[in-house]
Amino acid sequence: MALFGRKKDDDKPSVVVLSYGGREGLLPKFTFQLDPERVDIVGRDEACSIQILDPKISRRQFSIGWNDDLEGYVATDLESANGTFVNGIKIGRPTKLHEGDTIEIGNSKLTYTTKRFKDQVTAIDHFKREGERFRGTMQMDMREE
Repeated sequence: MALFGRKKDDDKPSVVVLSYGGREGLLPKFTFQLDPERVDIVGRDEACSIQILDPKISRRQFSIGWNDDLEGYVATDLESANGTFVNGIKIGRPTKLHEGDTIEIGNSKLTYTTKRFKDQVTAIDHFKREGERFRGTMQMDMREE
């Protein structure tokens, strides 16, 4: 039986980690596929479905999931200490995400997308603003000495 209106796994949106507080090499994967059947929690806690070990983010920073009323994926801050920002604006209620939206938490930056990338370098190059495509991306080393 065919399910109409249901997307293939390859068509599902993703959250792509563009920067990870300068520690991108420690991240086991850079893209996290979203599923309308679940709500993903982003934070430092190992129980989070998207774990980011950035010391500036909360154990449970924000959630991202499908919202039937808004007909799209939404980001919701989970009363984090430093807040969750979408396109530079601190969110206080569920915020619908659109292609290319930037989510900033602590020292890390993610983006919401339906595009597919073979690796993190390709993803970063794609999301650089016009005029920045040929400039290098600085990555800081935040390891504690």
